[in-house]
Amino acid sequence: MNAFPKETERIAQLVRETVIDFEAFMLPLKACDLADCRGTCCHDGVYLSGEEAEVVQNVDPEKLKAVGAADLPGKTVIYGNWRGLASGPKTATRPAPMRERVKGYPSHFPETNCVFLLPDARCALQALAVEEGKQPWFYKPFTCWVHPLAFQTNEEGNPLLT
Repeated sequence: MNAFPKETERIAQLVRETVIDFEAFMLPLKACDLADCRGTCCHDGVYLSGEEAEVVQNVDPEKLKAVGAADLPGKTVIYGNWRGLASGPKTATRPAPMRERVKGYPSHFPETNCVFLLPDARCALQALAVEEGKQPWFYKPFTCWVHPLAFQTNEEGNPLLT
């Protein structure tokens, strides 16, 4: 169980209709090593459903500080617009010297990271859930916990898991 019952139902429906990108699943993946990547995938925060935005914004900041999330901004969820292709609520970001920290950090990525990224590159939302004895993804947005998997739309307009 998680903090997002409506989003869970939406995802369940999405999965029932999803086409699998078998070619993508045949590509080898290297396991993530947070000591090396330092949370590169968290560089720009993540777009959220309305339900996720509400839950994430209302997580107790004192509890997040207790798991290491210092200096959280007043608004941990902001409105984002990425090149006119994606827009809506997303986790806020903060400046971070990622090119100094990560060898091969993509030059087109901004030097920022999600406000929930802890200094050891773990997620504060996940750390809090574990601290509270809940399943690790209780507060973590869906897009984060399925990464590097992603849902897109194929040429026929069907959901595509790639």
